[in-house]
Amino acid sequence: MKCIWIIPVVTMMSVLLVRPCLAEAAADEDDVYGERTVAAAMQPPGISLSFTEKGVNRLGDRAAIGLIRLLGRRSLDRAQIEKALTILRAAFGAPRIISRAPDREPKATLFLLDCLKNMPTSRGLESDIARTRDSVMHAAKGTSNEMKANH
Repeated sequence: MKCIWIIPVVTMMSVLLVRPCLAEAAADEDDVYGERTVAAAMQPPGISLSFTEKGVNRLGDRAAIGLIRLLGRRSLDRAQIEKALTILRAAFGAPRIISRAPDREPKATLFLLDCLKNMPTSRGLESDIARTRDSVMHAAKGTSNEMKANH
């Protein structure tokens, strides 16, 4: 009798964990710029869901487009810039799983990194921005070489 509460709790947890995964898969087609995925990744530290991380890994250059669309012309504080850099590194962290071939080329990402570098609130983050640029360029170069070798 004491375990009766387990069934509703397990059911509720299943709904809470599975439903976002299904919604994320369906939303990917509608989220052409990666804006929803980036918005989920920009949430304050705490619970990080693996499907959000995997979604960011699949974005590649669309992560920068999603960040630009999400953040617009707002001035960012230091924490938001750091979070954006984390997202950009993650977006190119597993280049083989970037879902669209054009997104393996970091055009918008490099533009966004230049914009972030020039923000007054990014003072002291120059080395982080440079490290992110190097990481993205290295990943992009690796996928470019791989594509050439396969053809």
